[in-house]
Amino acid sequence: MERADFLYRDVRWQMLAQNRAATLGNLSELKIIIREHSVSELPVSELTSSLIVALTETDDIEILGEATLVSRDFLTKLTENIPKFPTDQLPVLFASLQLFAVEPGQYGLETTENPDSEINRMTGREIKDRKKMRDAYIEAHDLLAEAKRLRALAITALLGFFGRDEFSDIDNYIKDELAPLITALNDDGRYRPFRTSLAANISDKLYRFRERTDDPALAELLHKLIDKKYIKFGTSGFRAFVDKDFTRERSDFVTVAICNDLISQNKGGRPVVITYDTRIGAQEFALESAKVFLSRSFPVRFAREPSPTGALVYWLREVEQNRAAGGENMTPSHNPLSIQGQR
Repeated sequence: MERADFLYRDVRWQMLAQNRAATLGNLSELKIIIREHSVSELPVSELTSSLIVALTETDDIEILGEATLVSRDFLTKLTENIPKFPTDQLPVLFASLQLFAVEPGQYGLETTENPDSEINRMTGREIKDRKKMRDAYIEAHDLLAEAKRLRALAITALLGFFGRDEFSDIDNYIKDELAPLITALNDDGRYRPFRTSLAANISDKLYRFRERTDDPALAELLHKLIDKKYIKFGTSGFRAFVDKDFTRERSDFVTVAICNDLISQNKGGRPVVITYDTRIGAQEFALESAKVFLSRSFPVRFAREPSPTGALVYWLREVEQNRAAGGENMTPSHNPLSIQGQR
């Protein structure tokens, strides 16, 4: 295909509703691409990124409705054609299905308060505009029901994915240990933070499966799937086990995403301040991140020695006078020595 970039260029993710016409136009374009091209021609990664953004970064009903319909067409096509994917494309397919099994169903909708909840009745809480709150709850509930149906499609596809011949050597492990985790992604009451953690657990299972097989081709495939492990963010950035989950490539993904977000805020070309702590490998990871920022035309101010997060904040406020694009610190904070972090 001549064009593979369907991201919302020049549109700030959080401003999709203010650019409704452009967003709906992009979604219509995606729908045509999905319908008119064979599965081997589909840019799965780019389509996934665009659809997930539309599903998660706005509460505009029209955009969410259209994004849900297009995503349903996309997942249906993927599910029906899973056997046709060449083995070398399976990691990208896994990453896509994983996102669709987790992301639909915004946490903000999941936490919409029910005015008639038991806790409100028990406490006798006074609610000034009960009708408005109830209408918002019903609307959120309807959107979440659609999201759950979308996740169900992705889960069906994931189960079919692991039913391919490549995984026959670990079929029993998949049925006994992996399939229950996959289906649990859509259990009632499983909010998005839980689904994110469960997705990480699924990849951890694949890590263990790799150690149980004597098939080198399967071990290599599992390694590539593990590389697509869901990047889980805590209260302050990306933290994970070094050389298992926190790798140079995965850290680069995070840095690229930061660059894209800064550019969308019209902060491209402004300096980025980078610091690091005393953990093993922290400086090397920070240097790697600096290379990514430089490749995206961000000047870099790099710390000469390990520095605490407070020093980074001081530099951004007092030296850069809040004119920098942002700051990054390679640190896992209080976590164990085996963990690295990027915040």
